Amino acid sequence: MVHVGACTLEGCLEQYVRTGNAQMRPKATSSYLDLEGLAEAEESWTEQQVEVFQLTQLRRTIRMAETSCPLYQRRFAEYGVSYLDLHTAKDLAKFPLLTQQDVENNLDELVNQNFGRKVGRRASDRKAATNPAGSITSTTSKGTPSEQKEKVFLEQLLRRCGISARDRIVFVWDEFNMSKARSKHLSLNLKKRWMTLSAAEVTPDSASSMLDKVVGFKPHVLVGYPSAVTTLALQLQQEKRQLRRELRTLICTGERLDKSQQRFLEKAFDTRVVGRYVQPNRLAVATQTLHNDLYHFSPGYGFAELGEPDTNGMCEIIATSFHDDKLPLVRYRTGDLVAAPVTEQASKAFPWLAVEKFVGRSDEFLVSRSGKKVWPVQLALDEKPFEKIVSIQLFQDRPGYVLLRYISTNGLTEPERKQVKRRLSVAIGKEFKILLKETRWLPKDERGTLPWLVRSDFAIPSAKEPTKKKSRR
Repeated sequence: MVHVGACTLEGCLEQYVRTGNAQMRPKATSSYLDLEGLAEAEESWTEQQVEVFQLTQLRRTIRMAETSCPLYQRRFAEYGVSYLDLHTAKDLAKFPLLTQQDVENNLDELVNQNFGRKVGRRASDRKAATNPAGSITSTTSKGTPSEQKEKVFLEQLLRRCGISARDRIVFVWDEFNMSKARSKHLSLNLKKRWMTLSAAEVTPDSASSMLDKVVGFKPHVLVGYPSAVTTLALQLQQEKRQLRRELRTLICTGERLDKSQQRFLEKAFDTRVVGRYVQPNRLAVATQTLHNDLYHFSPGYGFAELGEPDTNGMCEIIATSFHDDKLPLVRYRTGDLVAAPVTEQASKAFPWLAVEKFVGRSDEFLVSRSGKKVWPVQLALDEKPFEKIVSIQLFQDRPGYVLLRYISTNGLTEPERKQVKRRLSVAIGKEFKILLKETRWLPKDERGTLPWLVRSDFAIPSAKEPTKKKSRR
């Protein structure tokens, strides 16, 4: 029996089953207690219950990896660790980290051998994990366990925001059911009361017609990529139109969301904007609430821990899966960077791990003329020089040069452009020559998401160590 304070493991799980009306799903490949009950129950858990629940799932995942996955068997043996060494969640730090390169090079050895030796690359899991591509008002047994989980936890967030099964929802993201689509950029499901627009098709040229469809649908909630929703917001302001009062919430997901962009969208749509982060392999999810700007990591979705802060005070998210029995991932380095965790319990909406913001990825770096790698994580768009800018993209095609593409509400004056250059220079260092370009459109990837930093292929010079000047006698 595991004790955490005055709360026993058996007692917490018994209360979870009772509170969440959980039922076993013996036919599901992921095993587990009913996901719908889990998503609902976790919101009332105490800090002790969170710790006990996560410890239970960590031991289950690691035991499965240790007994059924060849790579983990070797790695755990090298480190001299076992699932029996997990007495608290902090003990997870004893286990080895898993990198993206490990997954690419050893995929077959990471697979649970009870499911066979081969596993597909699961392209759907590497697409936008923000799209449940299914019902928003009810859970079905279709799709992989991770897809089911994504549906359920997004539905729970919608309910937390006051959205019910009777409300109309517009999605603006990368994929939808083409077999039911009326065109290449629009899909309707009137029975389920939702409409999906392709984010890749939302451009300044198509924004007006897209906006007509959104306004005509009279949605109660918008869910989409910040860049695509911003294009609609700019069109809304240009035409001096307003959405009807039915719109109650806007959920931004799938891209970095800056505070200035969030405030601009709240003003344009006259509603609360809630940010949401989903790790593409569906290992971790973090969301804001209607009354709190902190991002809270869901304890039932997966286990998230933060690496040691770097020189800029930024931490990498390290995640462990709970629900994927076929390909369990233990201490996976996601490459996603966040600000240091918030430790003040009084400022949190839930007793969960919480951070102020997501600042980028570890592979989003600039290269100076001397070959030094610089992460522009300190660039905050909520400062005065950027108050007219609603979206940006950093572009580099050679060492030492950076082009800042930006979209603004009313254009920047020359003094304002100089202020932006000066602030960017402070954030990335004086080794870079900075160029600015105002535009109506920022290049996106094939999914319709906006890369925050684009670096073309060029040879990175070897970083040179600073040499001391010889003193002359």
